[in-house]
Amino acid sequence: MTRTAEQREADDDLTRAVERVIGLYDNDGEHWVTTDYMVIAAQRRYDDDGDPLTAVAIAYRDGDVPIHHALGLVEYARARLVKIATGATGSTFG
Repeated sequence: MTRTAEQREADDDLTRAVERVIGLYDNDGEHWVTTDYMVIAAQRRYDDDGDPLTAVAIAYRDGDVPIHHALGLVEYARARLVKIATGATGSTFG
């Protein structure tokens, strides 16, 4: 996928933001390298009749992550969230 200069700049900004958030919320003092990420966001707007519309947006590192990496991230995150929801662990990071 060819990215525009503006897309590359936005991707770099997003990577810095992701790494900063992880570092601030889950800093174990070790140096970690972020290899892949995806940001998942729920969106809402209203149509001309006032009816709500919803969507899910996914932003991948540098605009694209191999599908097997994306699915792996989602499934692993799901398993961690289930553990948190059932009280098996208290951290959303790590």
